[in-house]
Amino acid sequence: MTKSSFPCVVHRFNIPLDLTAVPVIEEFMGRQNELDSLWQYLQPTNSPSRKVGILHGLGGMGKTQLAIRFARDHKHDFTAIFWLSGKDRDTLLQSLSFALNRLLGQSWDSEATNEGEVEQRARHMLRWLALEGNSRWLIIFDNIDQYSPFNSAADKGYDIAEFFPKADHGSILVTSRLQTLNLLTLTNRLDGLPLAIVIAGAFMRETGTSITKYLQYYQEAWSKLQRQSNPGRQYQQGNMLQTWMISYREIQRRDPRAADLLLLLACFDNPPKFQIGSKEPSQVNLGLEIA
Repeated sequence: MTKSSFPCVVHRFNIPLDLTAVPVIEEFMGRQNELDSLWQYLQPTNSPSRKVGILHGLGGMGKTQLAIRFARDHKHDFTAIFWLSGKDRDTLLQSLSFALNRLLGQSWDSEATNEGEVEQRARHMLRWLALEGNSRWLIIFDNIDQYSPFNSAADKGYDIAEFFPKADHGSILVTSRLQTLNLLTLTNRLDGLPLAIVIAGAFMRETGTSITKYLQYYQEAWSKLQRQSNPGRQYQQGNMLQTWMISYREIQRRDPRAADLLLLLACFDNPPKFQIGSKEPSQVNLGLEIA
């Protein structure tokens, strides 16, 4: 895609912000640090891959209002912002189905008349979000307070990842009371690789680092790798290399001589395929704990 064609592609996906169904507090004050951290990570120009942020905290702590404030502050920075209620799976399907009405040029009836149509419209909405070139949107999944890896009639919980568009682009913000969502974000970020999960777990246990903080370190390491890699070399989420780099930097901080010894020993196996720097990772928020 050429630079000259980019504005035309973006204009094709422009959808005005609509928060008419959301309880908005007009006199919102404070939380500027959290708002800045969200923008630092979720901004559409930050990286070409999909970004997922989580606002976690007890009920009544202001997660929803913080997400609303973020959406209003940056309504012109994203081509489209969709607010979806996720209190249960059926409600989320209804929200996605209703969001389809906001798309331009869609030949769908304004309302679904049965569950099958609701599901069909919701899936169509997710396919629209996954279209090539449609990468500057923001989805806010609000009140994801029930989770289950399996969908059943007896359990209202569901897997929120089922409703992530099938494309590696866009920005997603989740509000939830569930601590487990941060753990799910980490395992998804590591693509479920057992060794990467073990290395990450060992690092957090040894250093007392929270999952949220580890995800911050991981994102910084991934972004640095993307900047340093050759144009022809593509890394999707990094996985093993980033978990190793995070652990190596901690060893380097604690005992530089031990870190140098590791590099020396590595030379007896394979020639180095990447450069290890000494700069500590900066603070980039992926999940925020609201307190």
